[in-house]
Amino acid sequence: MKKHLLKAAAILTLAILFNTQNALAQDQVGEFLKSGVDDGNKLINAYMSPMMKGFAQGLNDGWYNTAKPLGLGGFDIKFNLGASMVPSADQSFNMNNIGLNTDPNKARFVLPAGADPNLSTLYGTKNSNSPWVDVMSRITFTPPVGPSITKDTAITKLQLPTGLGVPYTPSLPMIQLSVGLVKKTEVSLRFFPQTQVGSFKAGIFGIGFKHDIKQWIPVIKNMPGWDWSVFAGYTSFNSEFVMGQLLSSNTDTTNYNPDPSIKYDNQKLTFSGNGMTVGTIISKKLLFFTPYIGVNYAYSTVNMKLEGNYPIPVPNDKYQPIPPSMGGTNYNPHTTKILNAIDPINISGTVSNFRANVGFRLKILLLTISGEYSIGTYNTATLSLGLNLQSIAPFKL
Repeated sequence: MKKHLLKAAAILTLAILFNTQNALAQDQVGEFLKSGVDDGNKLINAYMSPMMKGFAQGLNDGWYNTAKPLGLGGFDIKFNLGASMVPSADQSFNMNNIGLNTDPNKARFVLPAGADPNLSTLYGTKNSNSPWVDVMSRITFTPPVGPSITKDTAITKLQLPTGLGVPYTPSLPMIQLSVGLVKKTEVSLRFFPQTQVGSFKAGIFGIGFKHDIKQWIPVIKNMPGWDWSVFAGYTSFNSEFVMGQLLSSNTDTTNYNPDPSIKYDNQKLTFSGNGMTVGTIISKKLLFFTPYIGVNYAYSTVNMKLEGNYPIPVPNDKYQPIPPSMGGTNYNPHTTKILNAIDPINISGTVSNFRANVGFRLKILLLTISGEYSIGTYNTATLSLGLNLQSIAPFKL
């Protein structure tokens, strides 16, 4: 059973992290960066915000399924899998409200006439006919005779992002091992060893504890049938997807390239985060069924970076369209040029909130099945499957 749980966690953890990063890298990175570094960060932050909040919230889920700590020498190993519900307010964003550039002398978005500025986030509505917008800027050049000329020019086109059409973001699958110690104290470890598959690698580590406080309160410590504990937990994860040369300017002849020697072969996407939670939980055992309620404070942060060198089209300040045969000098007919952007994307998301949760545990001999629903910034649901030996001193199922 333990071997199968570990294998399932490994496969699902890698799959979720890899698919998240691979989808972003393959389908959206090139589009986001066409808008430039500053607007690219704002756009990707608005688009990916639900995923980052959902992952952040899910880091603090699934720590417990009963308020009763394991007895001395008891153990519990379980596999957690959950999802966050993306509220309707986070399923879309307005392009006009995220601080995109409006200075006509710099790269800026120009929506088609009548286009709706409200766009889907990653977990918003799926639109197969997502519109294209022009990325415009003004350029100036001086002809051999006469004053300088300024004109608006399209740097590139950008297809507006579309959503997946499913308002749920998965949490990271985790294996959790708990052991009972003295004084009705339980210590838990979450783990997924740093593992690499091809160009992708990921790892997870977490530690937590649960302690019975009912035992220290004279009025209620001898009241049977229910348990009351405090708990705390910390979880961190990191992942990296090496893309190599996803975006390159070597075959792009529409832009002036000041430095064609740059190979753009060091591109990678990193995704990492950590979460901590503290709180209290009460449960009541009813034969093999144990319902529980809990209240906790949770704080999580996640970070996404696009590292390496990336070619980004920008207005060509050396634009000179008049050829020498017509009296021009420093002939350069390209309206745009390649800017080598180093580590262009760096966005973070933080979730800090008090949460309430309700859940249950079904236990049949050693097998446990648990479910939990948490109410917070993002509501989350978690399912767990595991093995539980309550204590070996004395031996208790």
